[in-house]
Amino acid sequence: MSNLLAAQMKWQVYRFAERLSFMAKLALVLLVAVLLSYVWASRPLQSNLAHLIAMQKSGAQLAVAPPANASAYFAQFPKVATRAAKINALIDIAKQQNILLDEVTYKSDTDSNQLLNRYQVAFSVFVPYSEVHHFLSSVLVEMPYVAVDSLNISRENVLDEVVEARVQLTFYFANTR
Repeated sequence: MSNLLAAQMKWQVYRFAERLSFMAKLALVLLVAVLLSYVWASRPLQSNLAHLIAMQKSGAQLAVAPPANASAYFAQFPKVATRAAKINALIDIAKQQNILLDEVTYKSDTDSNQLLNRYQVAFSVFVPYSEVHHFLSSVLVEMPYVAVDSLNISRENVLDEVVEARVQLTFYFANTR
């Protein structure tokens, strides 16, 4: 009886497959692939979640260890004591490229409990766009501890070659403890 039922099911599957177009067969294969990948990806996550829930119920503390190479990473940043020299290096790069920094403002991070100290420098320059690009590229290459937070470029007229670029840079310094 079960052999007859299996033979009938096999016959129905073959007939169904013959009636499907190529696109329908492709869609079924993709559907099976998506379902298998979902099961393959979600199974480990479900077991990890169950393990974390069991640990939480038992009252065990999750230990988070800092990465082994974190101290080497933070050692790459200049010390806070060299902040004035690093700002002067920025001004020297601008002078070398004949760029005048206008409306310069400085803002220091006051939280000394952090591993990195942020120092923000905002300024405007009035030069052609290509010079803005070259200046910022030079700064980022020579000072890998500097990040461009914002860059706003505007010009009065479409025909003007000179643009006004408002730049905000953040310097990152290692706090000494």
